[in-house]
Amino acid sequence: MYGAGTYGAKTYGSDYISLTPADGAVGSDTAVLSLGDSDAATGTDYVVVVGPDAPVALESATGSDIAFVVSDLVYSDGATGKDAVVIAISTPSIVQEIITVASQQLQDITNAKWQINPLISYLNQALREIVTLKPEAYTQTIVITLAAGAQQALPSDVITLIDVTFNIGPISAPARGNAVLPMSRNKLDFLLPGWANYPPSVDGSVAFSVQDDRNPYTFFVFPPASSTIPSQVELLVSKMPAHLTLETDTFPFDASYIVACIDYVIYRALVEETTIPNAQAKGQSFYKKFVQDIGLKTNVERQISREQGTDNDVIPKGQRGQGQ
Repeated sequence: MYGAGTYGAKTYGSDYISLTPADGAVGSDTAVLSLGDSDAATGTDYVVVVGPDAPVALESATGSDIAFVVSDLVYSDGATGKDAVVIAISTPSIVQEIITVASQQLQDITNAKWQINPLISYLNQALREIVTLKPEAYTQTIVITLAAGAQQALPSDVITLIDVTFNIGPISAPARGNAVLPMSRNKLDFLLPGWANYPPSVDGSVAFSVQDDRNPYTFFVFPPASSTIPSQVELLVSKMPAHLTLETDTFPFDASYIVACIDYVIYRALVEETTIPNAQAKGQSFYKKFVQDIGLKTNVERQISREQGTDNDVIPKGQRGQGQ
């Protein structure tokens, strides 16, 4: 509750406002306010609305100039003083924030040149680009049943296999069992040349997983999976996020990728622009910044780092070469 004090340009007494959020959290709460006595008529009483960041003083309107208020004030009985008003308080979504900041950077705040829908389309492209370049940006844990033998296929909606983590079993009461350790194909071929034809373990569990970048949608297990004892493993995988269509849709990544998405949206907007001088060159500079934002190095930077012995890039296991 906000008591006596000055908010904006107006001074109010302690009986002017009380705010009761639905759950006390910021964003999308329904709040009930009591409208204090004033000398103005119904509909123009002065109220103070508490948004997510700070109270906003209403000069005499009914909601059109209140930040974060998404519906007009509704009066309960039409009388002056102590009327109940209900508002919905919400914060801008992350998707909306990305579109707004990108529009500001493009000097197109009103979206006269770059409309909202194309910018959301560019944002979807940014999400796909991030997952392609950095699969660990959007990961899920899934459980699959192993096919008989050493070779296994990834589900069709998986983009990249990052890790085979645990045996899961038994199927009747699934629980994490022994860890599955990564093994390079070269090392296993050297130690056990016929490993793919070895018999399965007694309980059907596997000890090692083998990934081959030349065949990214399959992986191998050792010992090979049994044809008579059903067995499952847990996978850490990367998938494409859901397609965004509205500014109110949920941003699928954590907040550390917001800046990268803003830079990518600006890049896509500029590289397709033919009326702005040097737009393509400016766009490419934003793409370079996007790559840096997500923690990847350019080829030149990586070569310099390798020569200096300081290349510490973390490469997902599903993307590692055979010599690693």
